[in-house]
Amino acid sequence: GLSVTGVKDASEVTGPGIYVTTYTAVGAKFDGFDPKLLVLDEAHNLKNHNAKKTMAGNKLLKAADHSLLLTATPADKGEQIGYLAAAFGFVCYLVYGFVNA
Repeated sequence: GLSVTGVKDASEVTGPGIYVTTYTAVGAKFDGFDPKLLVLDEAHNLKNHNAKKTMAGNKLLKAADHSLLLTATPADKGEQIGYLAAAFGFVCYLVYGFVNA
């Protein structure tokens, strides 16, 4: 089976496996990392595409063969829908290169 390992930068990625990190650690420490599958939890945190963590997430998502963005943010209040819309806008930015605001 695959091992699950917590990592702080790409140098700790040693081969096939499941690697877990945080948005704080993603930054430049993962330059050149080429994941087959990237799972980003709390995707609603990627709401400002000028933020450093969003730009880092963007680089990783573009490098990944497949990606999955997760959030447990409910959509039963107006401000929460805004968070989900921001995450969706981020995906549109990745796929189409722009966000239609």
